[in-house]
Amino acid sequence: MRSVVLDLLLARARRPDEQTLYGRAVCRSRTGDKVGAQADFSLYQRQFPNGPHIRDVEQQLGSTVKSTRPGP
Repeated sequence: MRSVVLDLLLARARRPDEQTLYGRAVCRSRTGDKVGAQADFSLYQRQFPNGPHIRDVEQQLGSTVKSTRPGP
């Protein structure tokens, strides 16, 4: 339900709000929507490179990249 509310807030905004975008990314990640979470984290990284959550975002993106790489 929280993700739906965040979707609506982001849809109404011309430019996503930093906290709302981060919140939706985290919500998507926690509910198993890895593709949606990665898209939101990537958008956050592009639009808020100095945002308060950038370290967590980069960590999340790094772990996503590592988990999708093929094994040796």
